[in-house]
Amino acid sequence: SQESSDKETIQQQVGGDLVASDLDFWDMYPVESEEEQETTESKNTDAEAEEGEEEATPDKDGKHVEVVLKDGTSEWIPINPYWKKNNYDFANLVSKNDLLHYYSDGKQVSYLGVDLSKYQKTVDFAAIQSEGIDYCMLRVGSRGYETGKIQEDEKFQEYIAGAEAVGMPVGLYFFSQAVTEEEAIEEANFVISKIGEHKITYPIAFDMEFIENDDSRIETLTKTEKSNIALAFLNRIEEAGYVGMLYGNKEWLLKRIEL
Repeated sequence: SQESSDKETIQQQVGGDLVASDLDFWDMYPVESEEEQETTESKNTDAEAEEGEEEATPDKDGKHVEVVLKDGTSEWIPINPYWKKNNYDFANLVSKNDLLHYYSDGKQVSYLGVDLSKYQKTVDFAAIQSEGIDYCMLRVGSRGYETGKIQEDEKFQEYIAGAEAVGMPVGLYFFSQAVTEEEAIEEANFVISKIGEHKITYPIAFDMEFIENDDSRIETLTKTEKSNIALAFLNRIEEAGYVGMLYGNKEWLLKRIEL
């Protein structure tokens, strides 16, 4: 038969002059024209690009962090690769009685604190201590966001006496609306003057924020100006022998000042 003849011919040519075109199944793979080849290559390139874009999106690349802005919108901010990163394992964060605690090697190593100002009104320090509060951060005072006048928090003296009465460690903070480095130093000196003989074991924090639903003195400050103002406050605090700390939410720390 013709099929047997073809097989015999192929067998005779093996190791001889047999080439790919001698195999009749080769026609199963038609040759594309140049135009068809260009179209195929273009599709492959587009697919690779789309795949690359998907891998590189800020929410998946591990190099960005999402910040929710005060107007409710969100933005992905690049993470500075030179900043020291924490090594927390959030599987070790445990909720007990609606309070969060962090454990390491089976031992609780976290401390829980409260932020207190005149807005909390009456505080029973013995009661909050029995509920698991380890320390408090007290607002010493603030600068008016319109007038620029410095005033002591009306509950500061009451709160620091209440904390000391139950042996609760204390840290402090000041709500700043300074528009110059000189004003920032004035604020720091005000805080230092109010400490007197009180023992401060936790940091003294600089807290500068925009005012919700209103304009404030700091609205026109540049990022660099706000950074220098914060630094002036903190330097003065540390010169006085205390530990300075910068307070802020993610938007403030990542967009409004230069860490």
